[in-house]
Amino acid sequence: MPTTIQVSNTLKAELTALKLYERETYDEVLWNLIEDSRELSREALALLAEAEADVAAGRLVSLDELARDLDL
Repeated sequence: MPTTIQVSNTLKAELTALKLYERETYDEVLWNLIEDSRELSREALALLAEAEADVAAGRLVSLDELARDLDL
């Protein structure tokens, strides 16, 4: 069931700027934003899992070691 929402003129302009094509609906723009945020979340979770595996396997260096390796 379609509904109407109120947004500021500034937000409407931002949503318009995000359209991939002229006739894209605001509904599609919003769904694209939701999808993008979910993908980023999945990507972030995967990177965290990888980092945790690196730590568990001992694949890490201390800040002092890194600074020494980079001559800082």
